Amino acid sequence: MEKRLCEAAIEGNLISFRNLLQEDALLLDRFIIGCYPETPLHIVSMLGHIDIVEEILARKPELTKQLNIQKMSPLHLATAKGYPNIVKKLVEVNPDMCLVCDQDGRSPLYIAATEGHTIILKELFQARPRAAWFLMDGGETILHACVRSNHFQAMKFLVQEKVADHEFVNSKNCDGNTVLHLAVADKQIEAVNFLIANTTVEINSLNSDGFTALDLLSERNVKDKEMADSIRSIGGVNARNTPLSMHELRAIRTKILTSPSSNQIHPLNTGKKKKGGRKFGRRHEDWLEEIRSSLMVVASLLATMAFQAGTNPPGGHYSVAHKWTTIEAKVFYVDFDGHHVGCCYCYGNHISRGDSTSHPGPSSRLNAYQCRRDWIRGLVGPDAAAAS
Repeated sequence: MEKRLCEAAIEGNLISFRNLLQEDALLLDRFIIGCYPETPLHIVSMLGHIDIVEEILARKPELTKQLNIQKMSPLHLATAKGYPNIVKKLVEVNPDMCLVCDQDGRSPLYIAATEGHTIILKELFQARPRAAWFLMDGGETILHACVRSNHFQAMKFLVQEKVADHEFVNSKNCDGNTVLHLAVADKQIEAVNFLIANTTVEINSLNSDGFTALDLLSERNVKDKEMADSIRSIGGVNARNTPLSMHELRAIRTKILTSPSSNQIHPLNTGKKKKGGRKFGRRHEDWLEEIRSSLMVVASLLATMAFQAGTNPPGGHYSVAHKWTTIEAKVFYVDFDGHHVGCCYCYGNHISRGDSTSHPGPSSRLNAYQCRRDWIRGLVGPDAAAAS
């Protein structure tokens, strides 16, 4: 009997469907308590037989809650196929089904956005507006779904309905991409200009690969150049020109200080690449780690060179050795008549007499004490020397 009822639903034969229900009044109840892959309401909602939909809703409205093997309700199926009249009937009976997600994490609003059914999207949004704020699998919002499926009108409706507040419009998916990243990557110039002009989307937001929206443009064609000019006109820059925020600076400082290798010098990684190849684009954190390592190497080399220059100056130390003693002073002295007599070599506390260069003779026999007195006399005069 259940099979015959499903066949009548597939054919859209309302008379046959009613006759079967008259033969067995509990036929629809068995679909509620039994284990069936889908109910007759799933079938007629997917095929668009609105007369049988109305018949089932009048007899068993509880069937709107039933899910098929993909965890989809009749509302999911009617939304996906784009039947606004059936969607309206189902929402009137059970509007809470707008909040139910299937096994892929998709709500009826998400399906309407991805399929571009703007009329159905409006109907569902009016029934349960909060369903628009649900995050789907992968961390995507309904705005991501609109842009990814290239349905600009659906996104425009949601933005105009004040769904896209600052936090929501800047939400990132699992790849760190905002809705602007997706619009730029897919070259949707109309969506890009609309987001820039009508939302508070952050122009220089970085994704997981460290790229801003402007970095995703090659600017090799007219469309890319036009989008790039629009982004730059409101302050858009490339990632390499983006200043770090205080939050990012604190995060980087904490990472460096807490790193187990923070006291070691690591040269840049010059090892072989993995067989699987490298991902396109470096992570922002890897770039900072390499820069930090390079700066530490350079700082160590500069410190070593400075120390070497201080301990071994160019030309070496100036010293004159005399019998294992460094000469501290060499003093020439004269006699009372102004004639040059000789010189004294001062080694620390000892003063020795050198050989006379002008008048050898008795003056060369002066001892160290006499040398000191003559030296003082020659500098300050006889009276001061006698006093010493």
